[in-house]
Amino acid sequence: MGDNGCGKTTFANALSGLVKIKYNIELAGEVISKKGLLKNTFQVMQDVNYQLFTNLVDKEIKLGCNNIEMFDKIVDSLGIRKLLGRHPNTLSGGEKQRVAIASALLSKKKILIFDEPTSGLDYINMIELSKLIHEIGKSDVVIFIITHDYEFLCTVADEVLHFDENGIRERIDLNVETKEKILKIMS
Repeated sequence: MGDNGCGKTTFANALSGLVKIKYNIELAGEVISKKGLLKNTFQVMQDVNYQLFTNLVDKEIKLGCNNIEMFDKIVDSLGIRKLLGRHPNTLSGGEKQRVAIASALLSKKKILIFDEPTSGLDYINMIELSKLIHEIGKSDVVIFIITHDYEFLCTVADEVLHFDENGIRERIDLNVETKEKILKIMS
């Protein structure tokens, strides 16, 4: 979390191997090369128009899919089954967002990064996304979420990295008690 322009997306791009950094990134105790990061990371960008490549939603979701056994569950949970035969460019912003999220969840990558995943989503789809993130998070996957949506964050995060203009300002552990306090403040 943090203000616009404080480096959250740059941090995500570094984790994805998209930008060169001077630090090592480790996963499961092993340093990962830039090539390894590119291979093991799926990033859903804030503007998903940059990552829609095929002429059918069905093909788009299956592009890079390594978890086909979860296809029906994810497609149905995100409410995009009726969109499978459409061209991605004909979808609304929220529908495109859900297609990109489905691709990420089905990729079986070790690191998933979602940049403002609730933009364009209504409350019901936000809840469904929360459930899917919890389910995927039970496996051996590291999930990063960049968001300004405190309510969503409280439903999915275990800890928060708070950024300011100097980088990571603080790390906050979101235990059950902390989440309950934040949700009370938000309501």
